Amino acid sequence: KNLQNDYQNLAGYYESKGEIDSAIYYANLSLAIAEKYNKMSGQFMVHDLLAKLYQLKSDYQAALTHLRKSKVISDSLNTVAREEAVVKMEAVYGSKEKKARIELLNKENDIRALQLQQKEIALHLAAINTKENETKIVLLNKDKDLNYLQLTKTQQELKNRELETKAKAAELELIKKDKTIKEKQLAEQTLYRNLIIVGSVILTVFGLLLFNRFRLNKKLESQQALLNERKRISNELHDDLGAQLSTARMFLNSMKNNAAADNNQTLVQQSIELIDTSINDLRKIMDDLQTSTLQQKGYLAATEELVNKINMLQQINFTLSHSGLEKRLQQKTEHNLFRITQELINNSMKYAMAKNVSIDLVNRDGTVVLLYEDDGIGFDLKNSKRGYGLSNIETRTQNINGVVEFDSSPGNGARTIIEIPVVYD
Repeated sequence: KNLQNDYQNLAGYYESKGEIDSAIYYANLSLAIAEKYNKMSGQFMVHDLLAKLYQLKSDYQAALTHLRKSKVISDSLNTVAREEAVVKMEAVYGSKEKKARIELLNKENDIRALQLQQKEIALHLAAINTKENETKIVLLNKDKDLNYLQLTKTQQELKNRELETKAKAAELELIKKDKTIKEKQLAEQTLYRNLIIVGSVILTVFGLLLFNRFRLNKKLESQQALLNERKRISNELHDDLGAQLSTARMFLNSMKNNAAADNNQTLVQQSIELIDTSINDLRKIMDDLQTSTLQQKGYLAATEELVNKINMLQQINFTLSHSGLEKRLQQKTEHNLFRITQELINNSMKYAMAKNVSIDLVNRDGTVVLLYEDDGIGFDLKNSKRGYGLSNIETRTQNINGVVEFDSSPGNGARTIIEIPVVYD
C-alpha cells in the first residue's frame, strides 16, 4: 500500500518539475500495484493523474482513455467523477473555463479520494498477516512491472526507429526523384543552348559567305565597269581625238610646204576648229574620268583631282577646303554637286578672266553649304541674260532639294552659294 502511494507521490513530484515522461512512468508503476491488489480508489486516482499527464503531452486519445476508466471506477465508488470526466473531455478541445472547473473538481475529488484511501489502507493493514510477506510480494510485482515497462519501452523504441527509417527512405526517394528531374532539365537546357549556338554559328558563317560573295560580285562589277570605261576612252582617244589631231597636223604641214598658197587662211581656220573640237573632246573625256573617280572615291576626291589638274596649267589658282564632312554623301547628291562645281569652274575659265578661285564646302547644322568665289570681271545679274550654265546649276540644285544664290556685279568677281540638306549614303 505504501509503495503504491510512494510511486504516485513520485509521479506528482516529477509533474511539478515538468518531467512528464518520468511522472507517467511512476504513475504506471502505481497503477500496476493498485490493479494487482484491486485497489479501486488507488486506480481511480492514478487514472485521473495519468489523464492529466497525457493531456499535458497533448496525447488526447490516451488522456480520454484514462478519463473513461476513471469515470467507470468513480461510478462504483459513488463519486462526482462522472461530471468531472465530462468536463475534462471538453477541456481537451480548448475550453479554458471548463479547464478551471476541472481543476476545482480535481481538488475536491482528491480530498475525497484521500479519505477513501485512508479508510482502505486501514482495512488492508488489518488483513495483512506480516509485513515481510507483503514486502516480498511487492518486490516480485516490482520486478514484473519493471520488466513489463522495459519491454514496452523497447517495443516503442523499435517502432519509432522503424518509422524514422521509413521516413528517411521516403526522403531519399524524393531527393533521388528531384535529382533525376533536375538532371533531365539540365540536359535539355544544355541541348537547347548547344542547338542555339550551332544555329547562330551556321547563320553567321552563311551570312559572311553571302556578304563576301556580294562584295566580290560588286568588286568584279566595278572592275569590269572600269575596264569597259578604259576601253571606251581608249577608243575615243584613238578614233576621234587622234583622227582630229592627225588632220590638223596634215593641214599645218600643207601650210608649211605651201607658204605662199592662197588658201592658208582657210587651212589655219580649219586647224583652229579641229583643235577646239579636240579640246572639247578631251574635256569630255576628262569629265568622264572625273565621274569614275566620283563613283569610287566621292565628291571631295573628284573635285580635288579636277582642280589639281587645272592648277598644273598655271593659268588660274584654285583652292579647295572642306569642314564637317566625315563620310560620303548620297550618290545622287554627290553627282549633282560635282556637275554644278564643273559648271562653275567652266564659267570661270571661259568668261570670268579670273586669276583666283576658292571652293569651300561646310557641313553646318545638317546642311551642306557650297561657297564658290572668283575674282574675275563679274557680270550684271539684273541686266545680263541668264544662259544655259546658270539655269543648269539651278535645275541641278532643285533636284537635290537645295537652294542657290548668285551674287555678282561688274568688276567685283562672282559668288555662288548653294545649300542642300545632308543625306548620307
